[in-house]
Amino acid sequence: MKKQDCSIFMEEVLTVETPLTGPAALHVQSCPECAALREMAEKCALKTAVPEIPAALDRAVLAYAGESRRRQRIRQLFFRRIMPAVTAAAAAVVCVVALLPEEKTPPERNITLAAADAANEWNMLESEAFKLNHELTSCQNDVADWQVLM
Repeated sequence: MKKQDCSIFMEEVLTVETPLTGPAALHVQSCPECAALREMAEKCALKTAVPEIPAALDRAVLAYAGESRRRQRIRQLFFRRIMPAVTAAAAAVVCVVALLPEEKTPPERNITLAAADAANEWNMLESEAFKLNHELTSCQNDVADWQVLM
């Protein structure tokens, strides 16, 4: 056949969704090039067909997407809300600890100095007690003298 006949039937040969009409079918049987072209078009149509997705796979994909979204929300909550609050609290504690004055512990004193200080304080208390006792005795004498005069 002539190449001019091939161009007449080319659209029908490449359209695999519809069956070939009588003249086009006769042409494909007699022309090996158009037969090979029709066969390649049928193979391509089979490969581009989208298979039906099973319902279990569809549910599994949706469940995974939902779980992934939930994990993402938790991660966002942690890093946008909780983590800054914890970081701020830790920074505040560090600042407070750093700015607080250190307590100065008194230097350790020698035990003999402490004993001498205690003895000195005891002597002062004893002299005060002696003075108070002397004053009490003098008041008692004054009361006794007053009673005599009365």
